[in-house]
Amino acid sequence: MNKLKEKLKLLPVSAGVYFHKDLNGNIIYIGKAANLKNRVRSYFQSVQLKDTKTQALVKDIDDIEWIEVDSEIDALFLESEMIKRYKPRYNILLRDDKNVSYVCIKQLEIPFITITRLPDGEVECYGPFYSITSIRKALKILRKAFPYYDSPNLPRKNNLDSQLGLTPNLENLEKNTEIYNKTLKKYKDNLKKIAKYLKGQGRDIYKEIELEMVDFANNYNFELAIQRRNQLNILKELNKQVLFSQDERLDISKDEALAQLSALFGLGKVPRTIECYDISHISGSDTVGSMVVFSNGVSDRKRYRKFKLINKNNDFESMKELVLRRFSSSYINTTPDIVIIDGGMNQLEIVFNAIPKNIITIGIAKRNEEIIIHKLKSNIDQEILDDIKKNKDIKVTIDKDFYIINLHPKQKHNYGHAKNLLGDNNSKYNDLTKLIQRIRDESHRFAINYHRQIRTKSQIRNELEDIDGIGTKTRRILLKYFKSISKIKDSSFEEVAQIIGKDKARKIKNHFK
Repeated sequence: MNKLKEKLKLLPVSAGVYFHKDLNGNIIYIGKAANLKNRVRSYFQSVQLKDTKTQALVKDIDDIEWIEVDSEIDALFLESEMIKRYKPRYNILLRDDKNVSYVCIKQLEIPFITITRLPDGEVECYGPFYSITSIRKALKILRKAFPYYDSPNLPRKNNLDSQLGLTPNLENLEKNTEIYNKTLKKYKDNLKKIAKYLKGQGRDIYKEIELEMVDFANNYNFELAIQRRNQLNILKELNKQVLFSQDERLDISKDEALAQLSALFGLGKVPRTIECYDISHISGSDTVGSMVVFSNGVSDRKRYRKFKLINKNNDFESMKELVLRRFSSSYINTTPDIVIIDGGMNQLEIVFNAIPKNIITIGIAKRNEEIIIHKLKSNIDQEILDDIKKNKDIKVTIDKDFYIINLHPKQKHNYGHAKNLLGDNNSKYNDLTKLIQRIRDESHRFAINYHRQIRTKSQIRNELEDIDGIGTKTRRILLKYFKSISKIKDSSFEEVAQIIGKDKARKIKNHFK
């Protein structure tokens, strides 16, 4: 308790994310605060007035750590990322799924933004966020800068929101006129800016708007220049900083998982950049690869990359192709500290020569979530290996040129990509295990989502391309109007002819017959 009292005295009054830890040093709860000093101290005041679960949490708290950020909204994004990584047990106990929310942009003829607890897999969603009040507050401020609709149905003309400048004003314009189409295009551009903001790319938005403001002013278009200035002033209300990048100002020395990773592999420093690669396909069709990047232990989404791969139905060759393209001289200049391959010894062996020698390369095997390391792709010398073998929390075996390291020898599972290992484990490497799992699972999610997008586009494209005399422009017009192939099939000849003419409509209807 004396240790806790001393820590409570050191708490700053700034915004941030705090971590409650138990006697074993495990993170048991993660929260955010506008004022860390007031929020964290509140746990230890009038405990008897709190609910049973919170009282149980307070009894288990043995230590506290925290990370300071610039604003409340920064804390909101960082809290979301850290809960996804560590999955603390009290966050699950104290919060049900009603408190987890996603921001979704639904791309209909007139797109709109909505908040939901159950995101649609076909819609671009951002989150999860663990404070629906905070994300609503952020969207409310963003709406002043970038007006948007929050419903699929347009509001009535001259409604209060449009008078306050909170809607794009499409409801007050005649459809399909030149001004209507320009306004719709501007609205969709604004939605892209909101999406960038939700992905942590606020700084990019500032630069973009500043350049537009200067350009308008230089061309004496002062009305639009003032609009851009007002947008910048509104965004400054959020005091947004780019958290998920190498420029972030987090105290990563307090990140236990990164410190363990550095010690385990003999890095001599805390790894700032970790990349992970994965492959996705169905029976060799539409094979794609993903590259996700974690900077200072949190996802850096603007540096993610997607790959369309040539090799079909051969995961080993596909992984080699992905890695060769990633490290080609013309691709990306940055070099990661650690590379993670989703796979075991076979995958590591085939990419061995494709990855620069100075980069630590590890694989994570699905069966028992073991870490696979090639002897020549690590800084593990005999002294470090001897120390690892003495550690009761780690099990090490050697197979040919590979170290196989199990950070959770008391836990197992029998299926791939497990979020939770089975059995009790008091290993001090819980945080590191969850970090590696989090990175691997994120690369898997990113690869699958991209594969689904490619597969869907391929199905639509191929079916229309089979029709002679129907070119790219015609296909684009049809899909823009009807939205899907099934609706084109169900439409009448007259409906299609009205859009693209009788000759082409006849070819399409004959084809689908």
